[in-house]
Amino acid sequence: MKHLKYIFLLMTVALFIGCFSANKENQGQQNNVKEPSADTELEVILSPQDSVVFEEFFADLDVENLKNKELSEIIVHVALYFQDAPYVAHTLEISEDENLVINLREFDCTTFVENVLALSYLIKSGNHSFDRFVDVLKDLRYRGGIISGYPSRLHYFTDWLFDNEKKGVVHLVSNDFGDIEFNASVNFMSMNYSLYPALERDSLFVEEMRSLEKKIASVNFKKVSPGHIAKIIDFVDDGDVVAFSTIIDGLDFSHVGFAFFSGNELRFIHASTNGNRVKVSQQSLEEYVKDKKHVDGVLIARPLEEYLLN
Repeated sequence: MKHLKYIFLLMTVALFIGCFSANKENQGQQNNVKEPSADTELEVILSPQDSVVFEEFFADLDVENLKNKELSEIIVHVALYFQDAPYVAHTLEISEDENLVINLREFDCTTFVENVLALSYLIKSGNHSFDRFVDVLKDLRYRGGIISGYPSRLHYFTDWLFDNEKKGVVHLVSNDFGDIEFNASVNFMSMNYSLYPALERDSLFVEEMRSLEKKIASVNFKKVSPGHIAKIIDFVDDGDVVAFSTIIDGLDFSHVGFAFFSGNELRFIHASTNGNRVKVSQQSLEEYVKDKKHVDGVLIARPLEEYLLN
């Protein structure tokens, strides 16, 4: 049995790129536990409440029945399980060292996607152990699935998509039907390093981030323009990851969620700053994009069951 070492930490404030938000206060300050994982070099930070949520999640759902369904259906089921959970930004910025942070009580848009995917993969695989959850979440969140300091986290969602497609987690289906090129000209983090405590503390991290941003800018994807969304709805599945590209200077994406068909209307499930909670969008995907002046298109990534074989 693993020996668990408990260390109580307070969350600190940092800007998290996954959901670009004007909210710079961490509303979810709680004591957290740092415990070693099965990998002796990896420390996992979570609160006792997160362990309870994890156990209740598998107790509440009919996971044996869900396991036999398509992964897309499992993802939607899991995402809706967390409906009305609080939106809270910056929940990963809680210690000076880069450790795996688990928070199943509150989400920003990116951590919502990561946690829902990790839990869905556990259901589909039939392995419901906490250690497996740790492994999958780490693989989704970090470049190559390896934690090696602050820059190893997939801060920009272009990097997240590129790395997770390479790992076989998702397939970027919008490359097949997108109508315009998507190129990420990112530099927000290196240009605004004072907003990020980890970067402000370590100038080497700033240089590493600047180098990563240049690599990210070389990634070429296809995106769906606002006027083309109505034409591609038939190519989108429930549970696909929907990423909203932005014209905000230095950023690549402003938001992310899961595709969800309400009748014949394509909506999405997301952790939203509008109401500060997880919810199904009131607008269709097309209406939402047209209504957001800073959004200039969407990319669609399909989670792959084959990832479970890795």
